[in-house]
Amino acid sequence: MKIFYSASAKLRNTIQGEPEQEMVVKPGKERLAEKYLSQAGHCLVTTGMNTQSGILTALYSEEPALGVAFCPIVTETKAQAKAFAVWLNSVFGWLPLMKMRSGGTMTFPNWSHTQLRQVLLPNPNQCNLDVLIEAFEQVKHEVLLTVTHNEEDATRKVIDRAAAKAAGIPWAKADELRKLLAAEPTIARQKKT
Repeated sequence: MKIFYSASAKLRNTIQGEPEQEMVVKPGKERLAEKYLSQAGHCLVTTGMNTQSGILTALYSEEPALGVAFCPIVTETKAQAKAFAVWLNSVFGWLPLMKMRSGGTMTFPNWSHTQLRQVLLPNPNQCNLDVLIEAFEQVKHEVLLTVTHNEEDATRKVIDRAAAKAAGIPWAKADELRKLLAAEPTIARQKKT
């Protein structure tokens, strides 16, 4: 099995990715490896990132995967994993992560598995996941820019519009949040004034 080893923005800039490194099981660690393998998933969320140059908060893998800098999310279907990958890369996925920055620094936070379990995901019974899945299919191979480039990033706009629609949030409110997130000093490389 291959794993997502690097979270580098050079490698991780599309919402659908392919793991790049072969998983090597050390002698005597077979049971631990089996435990990890049983947790592999199609949607993985980052466990840490550079807020100024990072691009993805989550990604989708066609095959169940694990990652060094990514934590798998349990989903019932591949379609649900696609929807969650879109949601987590939207402004509604970024904001909770930025709010709970605790480990690392403000510009390079990391999150524990406990913290990541607290990030709210759309409830499939109460939310229109189809619009998120459609957005995924539209942008899965498109290169995203950093959040500071929200205004000119057509791919991020598709993601944010779909998330707003799925959650029943007016676009004007979502667009306002996008602008605020892009201007946040630890993301925009600016000092507070």
